Parts: sequence; structure tokens; C-alpha cells
Amino acid sequence: FGFNSSFDLPLVSGKSTYPTNISNDLAATALTGFGQGNVRATPLQMAMVSAGVANDGTVMYPRMIDRITGADLSVIKEFDNQVYSKVLDHDLDSQLVQMMVDDVEASGGAASNAAIPGVQVAGKTGTAQNGEDQPYTL
Repeated sequence: FGFNSSFDLPLVSGKSTYPTNISNDLAATALTGFGQGNVRATPLQMAMVSAGVANDGTVMYPRMIDRITGADLSVIKEFDNQVYSKVLDHDLDSQLVQMMVDDVEASGGAASNAAIPGVQVAGKTGTAQNGEDQPYTL
């Protein structure tokens, strides 16, 4: 998903981190699974995770501009999509998407407040902490 990598964008973006030296520490490995321990994620990073899940498990390089147009709306330059990595196979990605849809659409789902009538929405609450006004990613 691009953790431990930086990206060349026309804005300041911190580097997200995922610990690489915890393979022998089962407790630390388990804690990272729900965002605890030494996991640090930027908003850009979490957008890449959400987009990768929505894109059938394929993470794209982030970019800020799709195309540049002239005053007459003619396309001067277009920027191509570039694959960063394939992180989930189709079957696993489909299962994860369904769980995220259920989290929004199921009665009592943790993200049920994000439901939009007539629109399929997938979501995941964004914190393992118990706090007021914590951020979410959808």
C-alpha cells in the first residue's frame, strides 16, 4: 500500500511508516493489524489504502492532476495512471469490500452513519482508540 515510501507530489507529504523489524514479536505484529504500535499513516496514505481496495486490490501512484487544459478547454497535457503495486488478489479484495459495505449498510454497523440511500457505500471506521471526533476513512 506504499508504507515506508515517499511520493513526489507538488505538496508536502510525510512518510507513512510500518515497522519492519517485528517479525519475531507476535504481540507487536497483532497490534499493527488495527493501527497500534509503531504504525504511522498520513491522510494521503489512508486514501491510497482505500483507493487500492476500491480498485480491485491495485494501488496506483498518487497524483494531483489528471490533465491540463487551455482556455478553450482543449487538452494540453494528460497524465497517465501508473500502477504502484498489486496488494490483494481479486477474491480477497472482494471479501474485504463486502465487509466494508456491510459495515455501512448493516443495521448497527460501525460506519452506518455514512449510508446514503440508493448508493452502495463501503466504509471502515478509522480508529482503534476511544475518543471524541476521531477521523474516519471511507
